Amino acid sequence: MQTVLRRSCLFFYVLFSATSAYGQLTALNTLRSFHHYDPGFYGDGTERGCIVGDDTTDEWVFGALGYLRNTEFFHPMEAGRTLFGSQALAYWHSGYDQKTYLELGGLANVPFGGKTQIYPHVAVIHNINHVNVLRFGTLSNPGHDLPEPLYNPGRRYTHPVEYGFQYISPYTDAWIHWEQATTYGSMQKESFTAGWNQNNFRGSIGFGPYSEGPMLSHRSSLWINSRFYALYHHVGGQIDNAPPQPTGNRIQTGVDIHVTPYLVGQKRAPKGQQSAEIWRFTLPTYSYTLLRYDDPLQAFGPVKVGYGQMHSLAETFKGFILKAGYWQGNSWISPLGQGLYQSLNPEDASVTFQGSRQMLMLSAQKEWGSMGFRYDAYFDMDLGKWSTAFTLNMAIKERRKRLVPSDAVHQPQAGDGMVEIEAS
Repeated sequence: MQTVLRRSCLFFYVLFSATSAYGQLTALNTLRSFHHYDPGFYGDGTERGCIVGDDTTDEWVFGALGYLRNTEFFHPMEAGRTLFGSQALAYWHSGYDQKTYLELGGLANVPFGGKTQIYPHVAVIHNINHVNVLRFGTLSNPGHDLPEPLYNPGRRYTHPVEYGFQYISPYTDAWIHWEQATTYGSMQKESFTAGWNQNNFRGSIGFGPYSEGPMLSHRSSLWINSRFYALYHHVGGQIDNAPPQPTGNRIQTGVDIHVTPYLVGQKRAPKGQQSAEIWRFTLPTYSYTLLRYDDPLQAFGPVKVGYGQMHSLAETFKGFILKAGYWQGNSWISPLGQGLYQSLNPEDASVTFQGSRQMLMLSAQKEWGSMGFRYDAYFDMDLGKWSTAFTLNMAIKERRKRLVPSDAVHQPQAGDGMVEIEAS
């Protein structure tokens, strides 16, 4: 029993430490929660704030996001710009009590000084079981927690909505985003992106002797989290009158691993005593990412195969997540990725190709309940230039739920419900 308890406590402690450090590799949690739509997970009402014995028949979700992302990029592969604005979200959820339900509403993106964009929010969601979910229509969490070399963080503000088909589970996010459709006589080709973000391994590996405490024994361990990424970009179409333009397929694949050493030891027992004080120490999280780019027909440039790798160390200090990293790219290209990492400028094909890229990175991140900010500094070792980025997010979501007794969920009722307001 003691062995089970000590391993369980250690598992959850290191899980919290590792996920806190790992989260800074993707978008701010404030932004992720705003663009994340409840996957349902049928039958687990406690995770949705439902009360025991009751279930939710329908719900309205309202949200607002304020964002500022200022990039001072003096680099040939990506120009600096300021994204400053707000987003408003509202949609109706037809009911968590059903395995298949609807989400209907819209999202407005209001870039200050720019043109307001309205995106319909339309989705049909099916809960295969209590952990596997299918979405058809508006996708959840655009960006899909991909690292910066694969997905530019600024796209979440300029392209806040994706449409297509998505499979979600606690370990998998697989999707297809249809970007451009074509019809007979169209002047453009169709394009779509299919992606896969898969957790390979998440857990702890113990090592060394056990240190005996007053109630539990403790042991040093390594918390390991590893993921696999894949993106497939297609541009083509069988029936179109589009002018000559690149047609083909590009593929990016990658794997990363995050390791957090959690050390436990025991001081020497004082004379005459059998037990001694236990000490604990958590080392910074080391992360390694390996990426590959393939353009089999070389339809989009001179590169057929490219690579990229990134090393980083992350540590949490007084609520701040601090990170230092090193990037090495060899003909690395990603259509949706941040230009600073690439050998070709994704927005300007006239920029001279740079096959080898080396870059040092520093970042600091802090988040509260409804606010988060991040500062990044990139030093190009080949050009000898610094580029910086500052990101600030503020967001809030409100859910208005109508609850009825669970035995009356599927029966039409009049005036017997109540409204519950929940903010997140």
